[in-house]
Amino acid sequence: GFIPAGAAVMAAMNYGSFTLVTGWWYKAALGFVGAIFLVAASEEVLFRGVLQQRFMRWWGQWPGLVAASLIFGLAHLPFRHFPNWQHVALTFTLALFLGRAYAQGQGVRAPMVAHALTIAAGRAIGL
Repeated sequence: GFIPAGAAVMAAMNYGSFTLVTGWWYKAALGFVGAIFLVAASEEVLFRGVLQQRFMRWWGQWPGLVAASLIFGLAHLPFRHFPNWQHVALTFTLALFLGRAYAQGQGVRAPMVAHALTIAAGRAIGL
C-alpha cells in the first residue's frame, strides 16, 4: 500500500527520481540484506515495538500510530542534509503504513521486512 502513497508524496515534492540507477539489481539486494539487519530491525523495535505500542496504549490506536509515525519521520530529518523536510514527509508516510502493519501483524516482523524492502527499492531508484 505504501508504493502509490510514497510515489505521490515524492512526485508532489519533486523528491528523487523514478529511474533505475546503474547496478540497481545488486544495490537493491545488498540494500535489503543490510537494511533488514542493520536499520530495519533496530528502528522497528524502537519505533513500533516500544513507542507505538506505548502511545497506542495511552492514547488509542490512531493517535498512537500517528504520534509514533511523526517521531519516526522527524528522526530522519538529517537524511543526506539538514533539514531534509522532503524525506521527513516521505518517512512519515512510510511510518503510517509500517505502523498499520505492526498493529495488524501484532509484532515487528511485518514492518521490519516492509521497511527493508522500501530501503532496497529506494536504493534501486537512487534515493
